[in-house]
Amino acid sequence: MEVIPAVASNPLVLYNAEFIKLTVFNDVSNSANVSVYTFSSAYKSETINGQAYTPLGGLLAVGVQQRDIRATSADTSLSLSGIDGNNIAIVLATKVKGSQLEITRGFYNANGILTSNAHRFTGIVTSYNIKYCGYRKSTNK
Repeated sequence: MEVIPAVASNPLVLYNAEFIKLTVFNDVSNSANVSVYTFSSAYKSETINGQAYTPLGGLLAVGVQQRDIRATSADTSLSLSGIDGNNIAIVLATKVKGSQLEITRGFYNANGILTSNAHRFTGIVTSYNIKYCGYRKSTNK
């Protein structure tokens, strides 16, 4: 079992963020042809194991990860909101289904410094959907 220093002496974790790495296999016959996208629920850019993560803050929500000793088919969900048209175009043009997804949790001290991290989940994207939540601009006449 992995010992996480940030929670070893205190089970109450006040400052943490989720870090998501999505590896898209562009060509299944060429394992080197991948695109890697990284983002996090942090409010500033962070680097973990040499990988920079784009901060999305509250626009990213990560569902509960099943904690089993054996491999399981339990689902984990991610939600991204407030994504602009350019990023939606990337999703539509990318083979997201079948991509590898890795989730890491980072722990911060009271000064907002990332002090440690723990790998939480590795899996494959089995489905996704895009929901447009437009708004209507009102005009007063």
